[in-house]
Amino acid sequence: MKMNSSKLITMSVVVGLILLVMVACEAKPLSEEEYIKKYAVELKIDETVDNLELESFNKIIKDKRIIFTNEMHGVNENSIIQTKVSQYLIDNWGLKYILVEGGYAAGTILNTYIQTGDEELLNQYKKIYLMNKFNNTSYYDYMKSLFEKNKELSEEHKIRIIGIDSIENVPCVKMFIDLLIKNNPDLSPEQINVLNTFSSEIEEVDILNSTLEYNVEENKSKVQQAVNKLESHITSNDVEYEENLEDSLFELKVILSNIKNTQEISGKSLNDHYNKKEFYEVRDKNTYNNFKILDEKFNLEKSYIHYGGSHVYQKEFNGVKYLASYLNDDDELRGKIYSFSTVYNQGGIFKYESCSNETFSNISGDLKRIIKESKLEGKNFILDLSKASSPFKKAMSKIPFSEYDSNYFEKEVFKNNAGVCTDYVQGIIFIDYPTPIQWISLDIFKDKK
Repeated sequence: MKMNSSKLITMSVVVGLILLVMVACEAKPLSEEEYIKKYAVELKIDETVDNLELESFNKIIKDKRIIFTNEMHGVNENSIIQTKVSQYLIDNWGLKYILVEGGYAAGTILNTYIQTGDEELLNQYKKIYLMNKFNNTSYYDYMKSLFEKNKELSEEHKIRIIGIDSIENVPCVKMFIDLLIKNNPDLSPEQINVLNTFSSEIEEVDILNSTLEYNVEENKSKVQQAVNKLESHITSNDVEYEENLEDSLFELKVILSNIKNTQEISGKSLNDHYNKKEFYEVRDKNTYNNFKILDEKFNLEKSYIHYGGSHVYQKEFNGVKYLASYLNDDDELRGKIYSFSTVYNQGGIFKYESCSNETFSNISGDLKRIIKESKLEGKNFILDLSKASSPFKKAMSKIPFSEYDSNYFEKEVFKNNAGVCTDYVQGIIFIDYPTPIQWISLDIFKDKK
């Protein structure tokens, strides 16, 4: 039996109206409470292999070039999040590059480890970062998971770690020089001597000089002289260096550029972001410039960056412009970045300053209240803020930010460039009960029996 055309038209109109109403209902902004309760996905923090709960982000990040998560030093879950996110991105997104908050020398050492599994190399790295965020068991478990993953991947799909930070670490630079000499046997005795001399000269100074307020200018001069001497020798013998070092020459030049650029901010305190705007903006601008140079060299098409809290904000925050903001202002990258803000409920943290565990949380009161009143209490979760019905696309809110940053909401400087939440971050990772890292102590210095 055939349906006449008038009935067919009527049915089509009715179906169209129903679909229109459904879309309108979906797009109608929900309250913050309603949105979080409806769209928060429980995060299985102990499961770092399958990561099936992250599948809801497949379409959201499909066309992105950079995924950001932010860090909290001294919290065990910090590295577990890195492990979970990186494993998921490798399996489902085509992740190729992990860009770490460390200088190029540090990144090269870590990359060498995940390509080779050289445990002695990793132990040397641990000694360098004894009193640093990297020195904990969960971070090295993360590195080992990347090495194991790389063993499964074909050569063209292997993961590479690159340090993009514009600040180098002296022991890491010295370790890089040692590896450079070891891995390039064609270097002439003169080249080896020049490289070793440079290594000795920078050992006597502080590249950053962030804590010592005396002899800053003298220190800067010594750093500049050491870099100039090495650069001059490379320029005068460019053919020999290119033949003997090949791609390693590019790496060396990046490191030297970082050391020179760091002198712009050497001697400036880095404790308070908003009162030390110059330090963070210069550092992050130079790091952005590094990204552009490295992108041209390696084609960083799919990259994962885990960086300090505010550095993932894609818009100027309280008058300070951070790395993600510089990247998002780039015409080639605008709209191609997805940033997660990680928020922690009350738990524990390891403080390197005192070498002890302390109580810690960075959750805003608004989010704490919503969680307490919902079925999410006691659970970790992940939440996309960019859906059509998201109130976070319509206004500013303290919820996606740490308590420290949200304390600045009432300041005039914040009101002047507020925007909406998704201008800054597009997702939240919530950890209900953070735990302190297990510090790798001085035991690593003991000689093997």
